[in-house]
Amino acid sequence: MKRRILTVVVVALSLLASAAAPAPQRSAAYERYDVDIAVQPDGSLAVAETYQLRFEGEFRTGFAEIPLDNVLDIVDVEVREGDRTYTREGTGPGTYTLERGYDAIRVDWEYEPTSGSGTETRIFTVAYRVLGALWVYPDVDWLMWKAVPADRSGIPTEASRVTVHLPEQIEEDRLVAYSSGIEASVEVTDGQTVVFESGGSVPGGTAFEVKVGFPHGLTDATVTDWQRRADQMITSYRWTNLDVDLTVSSDGLLQIRERHALAVDVGHLYSGYRSIPWIYLDDIRDISVESAEQPFAYSESPCDYCYVVEEKPGRGDWASFDGDTVVIDTDRAGSTLIEWAFPPIGTGGSGAFEVSYTVDGAVRVLTNTQEINWTAVFADRDVPVESATVTVHLPPDVSREEVTLTGGPKTALPDGSLRVEHDGSVPAGQPWAVTVEMPGDATSAVTPRWQGQLQNALEEERAHLEAERQRAVRRARWQVALGALGCLFPILGVTGVITAWYLWGRDRAAPPVASYLTEPPSDLPPGIVAYLVDEKPTVKGALADLLRLATLGLITVDLQKPDFTVRLNWTKRIEEGESIRVADGDPIELADHERTLFNMLVDRIREIRGRGGGDERAIKGPVPFSRIREAFQRELPTIYAEMGEAASQYFSVLPETARRRWSWTGQIVVLVSGALTLIGLCGTTSIGWPACAPPLGLAMVGFLFMGVSRWMPQRTTLGIEEAARWRAFRRYLKNLKRFDDTEAAQAVLDRHFPYAVALDVDEIVLQQAAEMDARVPVWTVPVPVDVGRTVVGSEQRSLGKRVSRGLRPPSPPASTPRTAQARPSLSDRPVGADLSLQGLSDSLSRSLNSASRSLSAVLSKAAGDVDGEDSPFEVAARGAGKATKWSWKAGTSTMRVLGDILESSSSGGGGGGYSGGGFRSSSWSSGGSSFGGSSSSRSSGGGSRGFG
Repeated sequence: MKRRILTVVVVALSLLASAAAPAPQRSAAYERYDVDIAVQPDGSLAVAETYQLRFEGEFRTGFAEIPLDNVLDIVDVEVREGDRTYTREGTGPGTYTLERGYDAIRVDWEYEPTSGSGTETRIFTVAYRVLGALWVYPDVDWLMWKAVPADRSGIPTEASRVTVHLPEQIEEDRLVAYSSGIEASVEVTDGQTVVFESGGSVPGGTAFEVKVGFPHGLTDATVTDWQRRADQMITSYRWTNLDVDLTVSSDGLLQIRERHALAVDVGHLYSGYRSIPWIYLDDIRDISVESAEQPFAYSESPCDYCYVVEEKPGRGDWASFDGDTVVIDTDRAGSTLIEWAFPPIGTGGSGAFEVSYTVDGAVRVLTNTQEINWTAVFADRDVPVESATVTVHLPPDVSREEVTLTGGPKTALPDGSLRVEHDGSVPAGQPWAVTVEMPGDATSAVTPRWQGQLQNALEEERAHLEAERQRAVRRARWQVALGALGCLFPILGVTGVITAWYLWGRDRAAPPVASYLTEPPSDLPPGIVAYLVDEKPTVKGALADLLRLATLGLITVDLQKPDFTVRLNWTKRIEEGESIRVADGDPIELADHERTLFNMLVDRIREIRGRGGGDERAIKGPVPFSRIREAFQRELPTIYAEMGEAASQYFSVLPETARRRWSWTGQIVVLVSGALTLIGLCGTTSIGWPACAPPLGLAMVGFLFMGVSRWMPQRTTLGIEEAARWRAFRRYLKNLKRFDDTEAAQAVLDRHFPYAVALDVDEIVLQQAAEMDARVPVWTVPVPVDVGRTVVGSEQRSLGKRVSRGLRPPSPPASTPRTAQARPSLSDRPVGADLSLQGLSDSLSRSLNSASRSLSAVLSKAAGDVDGEDSPFEVAARGAGKATKWSWKAGTSTMRVLGDILESSSSGGGGGGYSGGGFRSSSWSSGGSSFGGSSSSRSSGGGSRGFG
C-alpha cells in the first residue's frame, strides 16, 4: 500500500517538473550576409547573395522577396546550400518555389531541419540575373543596388561584404564608389573589383546600399523606359530659341525649317517631337531632322540619332454643313507627328535641332491677293520660348515693297528676305503667328483643296439660308391666316359656353331665408344634404351617414383614437320595411343608402370578429375603421347610386348626368379637333405651329365645355329652397360659440354632428364645443337598440324628437381632460397664397408684351420682310478640346465670310517639346516595356528576407 502511494507521488512530481520546464528557445543570426554583383558586358547583373546563419532551435524554411523596381526583369534564379543545388520541382527539403508578382519575385526554399538543441551553422546562396538595372548616361553609367535589405524579418546581421565586379579593368580615378545606410569601407582592387565592407553589424531596419559609377560604354546597356520615366519626373529645361525659315516657292509650296535650341537645367532629355495639324493646308512631305552633330535617320524603332513620322489621314468632312452651321473640325483634318531620339542631354547641357518639311496648300488664293498665315510658335508647349523669329524668303520677282508682313517688328535682310521677331518671350500655351500678304500673281498656286472644300460648305449654307428665307415668307402668310382662325374659335366657344350655362346650368335666385337656423330644416339624411349642397355624392357624405347610424344607436363610434373604431349595437342586417327603436323612442326607418351602409358594416364586422357567426358578444367588439375601409370603398358606387335616386327631386337632371352630358359634348369636340390636328401636323413642317391653330382653337372650345360641365347641374325650385335653408343651418354651426350656449353645443354634438360633417364644418364645431366645455357625444357609448317590422299607422318620429326623447349623453369622467382640434393659423398659409394684385398685373403685362412682339414678327415675315438676325450665317470650329464660333448677318458674301475665317485662322501650329520620358508615336512607344513599378528610390534590389 505504501509502495503504491509512493509511486503516485513520484509520477505527479515528474509531471509537475515537466510542465514547469521552459520551452526550447529559437533564434537565428546572420554571421555574414555577403553579396557578389558581377556587371556583365551586355549590361545585366549576376547577383549571388550568400547567407551564413547561426541557428538555435529548429528551422526548416527560408525566403527572399526581391522587388522589380527599376529593373526590366529578374531571371535564372538558383538556390544552393553549400555545394548542393536545390531543385525547383517537387516538395520537401532541397526544393524551392518561385512566385512572380507584378512588383516583386519571391523565392521560398525548404532545407533539412536544423537541430532542435544546441547551435548549428548553415550557408545558403540565392543567385539570379538582373536585366536592365543600370542607369545609363552619356558620360557615366551607374549601378545602384540595395545589397542588404532593411527588412530581414528581425534577424540580426553581424557582418556584411558587398563585392562588385566590372566587365574590364579601368583606371581607379574613373570610378566612383560609395555606400549609404551604414558605415562601410570601400576598396578598389585590380581596377575591376570594388569591395564594400561593413564597419560592424548592420542594424535591423537599415539597408546596406552600394553605388558604383563607371565610364559609359563599358557595357552594351541602353536607356530603359523606367529610367526615362524616373528622369522625366525631375527634368526641367528651357526653350532658348525657336527660329523659323519660311521659303515661298514660285509654285506656291512652302519650305519650312524650324531651328530649336534648348538648355537642360535639371535631369536628362532623350527625345523631341513636333506635331503639325493639316488644318488649312493640303499636305506635309519631305521631312528631315538633323542636329549639329549629324543628320537623323528614319527608323521604325527608337535609337540615337533617328526619327519616325506618323501621319493621321484627314477626312473629307473636316469642313461640312450639318444643316444649321458650317462646322470646321480640326481633329478630322489630319496631322503629322515627327519624333526623334538622341543621346541624353544632362543637367547643364544644351542641344540644337532642325526640323525641315515641305507644305503644300498653305498659300491662300483670295480675290486680289495671296496670303500665308502661319503659326510659327505652336501653343501646345509646356515651357516658354525665350526668343522667336520668322524669316520669310519671298518668291522670285516679288519685291519686299509688294508684301505686307505682320506679327511683330520687321527687319529687311540684305539677301532680300524679311524677318519678324517676337517681342519678348512666348509664354507656354500661347501661340505666335505671322501673316504674309502678297500680290494675287505672286505665285502660280491655285486654290488649295482645303479652301475649295471650305468654300463648298459655305456655299451650301448660303443656299440653305436663302431657301429658308423664302420658306419663312410663305410660312408666315399661312401662319397669319390660320392663327386668326385659331383665335376665332375660342372667342365663339367662350360665348357659347356662357350662353349654355345661363340657359341650362344657372340656378334661379333662392327665396329669402333667415340668416341662420338653429335646427336642421328637414329630416334629410346627412349624405343627401351633402349631395344637395355639393351637387355630387362625396365620401364625406357617406361618412356623415355612418355617424348618423351612430346617432340612431345602431353603432357606436369612438373618434378619440387616430384610427377611430366602429362597434355594432345591433348585429343583424336590416331589411327593407324594418324600423329602428332606441330605448323608449319612436321607430325610425332608414333610407335605402343608409340601410346599404349599415348592412355592409354588419357583414364586414361579422367577417372580422366572428368569421360569419359565433359569439354575439365578440361580434359587438370595436373594430378599427382601417379594417372596414376596403369594404366601405367597394360599396360606395351602390351607396352613391341610391343617394342619386333620393336626391333626384332636387335637381332638374342629376348632377353627375348633367356633368357627363356636357363633358361628353366637350370630348366629342376635342376628338374632332384631334383628328383635324393630325391633318394639321402634316403642314407643320412647312407652315409651323399655326397649321394646328384652328384645331387647337376648336379643342379649346371642347375643353371649355368639359370645364364648365362641373357648373351645369341645375337645382329645381325645391332644391334651391332646401339648399338655402341648409346653408343657413351651416352658418349657425360655424358660429356656434357666438351663442355661448353649452347646452346647445352639446345638443349639436349629440344630434346634429353628422350634418356638421356633411356640411364640412365638423372641425369648427368640435373646436368650439370643446372651448364651451361640452361633453363626449352620446353616440360614442353603446346603447340598447331594437329593430323590427314597421307597424302600419305607427308614428315615425323625426331625428330630432328621437334623440331628444330616447338618448341622454353620459357624464364624462372628471379626471379625463378633453382637447379640441385646432384649425391652421394664418402663419401656416402656404408660400404663394398671398400673391398681390399688383404682382398679378405685372405678370399679365409681360405676357401681353411678349405675345405682341411675336405677332409683330410674324406679320413682318408675311409681308416679305425677313430680318437677317433671325437666320444668321454661322460657322463653328472645334478640335483639341476647344471651340470657336463666328456669326455673320444673312446676305454676307461667301468671300467675305471666307476672308474673315482665314484672317483669324492659321496653318501650322500644333505642338512640340522635349522629354526625358516615353515616346508619343505608337510604333516607338511599343518598342520597350518595363516590369518595374514606380518607386521613390533610385536604387534596385532590397526587398525582404527571412527564415523560419
